[in-house]
Amino acid sequence: MTALRIDRCVCFDVTFERIALWAKEQPKVVEVRDATAQFGCGGRCKLCLAYVACTLRTGQVVYTEILTEPLAE
Repeated sequence: MTALRIDRCVCFDVTFERIALWAKEQPKVVEVRDATAQFGCGGRCKLCLAYVACTLRTGQVVYTEILTEPLAE
């Protein structure tokens, strides 16, 4: 059986790594709505919103579990 690997917004084919790298380059703290405006993520099915939020908060870019809410710190 293949392990679960979630590493991107499937609607827009944007990796969480790309979002994390972009966020580091910004002069201000990036929020989920900023990533949505830049890449479209979260603008269709919205299943990636929890992952984008976690990526922006923690820097994690690959997930092995299904998230419905951002992980607590």
